[in-house]
Amino acid sequence: MENLIWEDDRESIYDSIERTIDAIEPVFMWQVQEDGTRLKEKAFIQKFNYERGSILLTEVDNQSLELVKDRELFLKFKDRSLLFKTLVERISEDKIQVKLPKTFRILENRGKKRRKVIEDTLKVKFDKSDVDIIGKTSFEFEAYDLSETGLGLIFSVTKLNSFTVGEKVVIKKFGDRELSEPVLCKIVHITEHNVRNSSIIKREYKMGLTFMNEIPESIERHM
Repeated sequence: MENLIWEDDRESIYDSIERTIDAIEPVFMWQVQEDGTRLKEKAFIQKFNYERGSILLTEVDNQSLELVKDRELFLKFKDRSLLFKTLVERISEDKIQVKLPKTFRILENRGKKRRKVIEDTLKVKFDKSDVDIIGKTSFEFEAYDLSETGLGLIFSVTKLNSFTVGEKVVIKKFGDRELSEPVLCKIVHITEHNVRNSSIIKREYKMGLTFMNEIPESIERHM
């Protein structure tokens, strides 16, 4: 039986949401109707706004959503059985936007939780794998988090148009270590990661990479 606990650690919750995006897993949603029956829908996360704490979802089969605005909506994720209720902020024919609440129900066993990189300035150097690309093909971004299955990188909004989800890249240097065998990765999501520093907001994005081959010890030691 699942042991669900109340959780208010937003970093932990955000990790679960990121893993759901990485795995391209659907989110299960339902509303209780006036007659007590559940109106059920499935959707993918299209956009995750860290600064606002909101997520935009799109219906799995691009069908019209029958959910109602200003009525309680329940969302359940496969990752750690994350469960919470909220209100619908915006709704269109096949998209819905909700704001994350302050507390959640979540599976107690954290399993493969992605670990935030301790070093503040650990850099990752990588190249685009497509040799036919015109323009800049080599980049160096700051590592944000790391697990045995993937890596998160932070980059400026000025580089946003340089990447697309599904594109493959090759990591050649991790921190101060040149990799003898480069690691092939695939970009699985690109989401906003704006950071407020005093009264200034830095417009940044987070790129989620999934490892496509075995990672060396020089990367594993940072987990």
